[in-house]
Amino acid sequence: MAPLAKENVGSLKEFDYFTFAKANGKKVEMKDPTDYYLDYNTKDTVLSLHFTLPLKAPVKAKELNVEIYDPEYFVDFSFKDMKEPIALVGAPAACKLSVARPQELSVPPGQQLGEAFFNQLNASQNWGAQFANKISVKCP
Repeated sequence: MAPLAKENVGSLKEFDYFTFAKANGKKVEMKDPTDYYLDYNTKDTVLSLHFTLPLKAPVKAKELNVEIYDPEYFVDFSFKDMKEPIALVGAPAACKLSVARPQELSVPPGQQLGEAFFNQLNASQNWGAQFANKISVKCP
């Protein structure tokens, strides 16, 4: 599945990998992903693309905020299912890290949100932002 993972990661570039980062309120650029691979869960029949998205340059800021989401919610993103999916490396000890996982999309049992629902959304509504994975780092 390596060639498919490479193609998938390449396709995400035009969308900035659905990653929106700001340091002290200014946009932060990212490098191309590394360590990417696909994983198929036969039990849940879910295909997941995993990758690491490094910053283009180190950031020295009092506040760094990162949100990961698809504005149209066509694609769902989540952090690896672990206690601490994000880590600060080499940051001053006084820096505080917080991670907020998105709310679950609740659909009544037996119903699904179809393509028609998503087609009616206006891209400028940024509807998917409410399902963003959020990372916040604050340093004194």
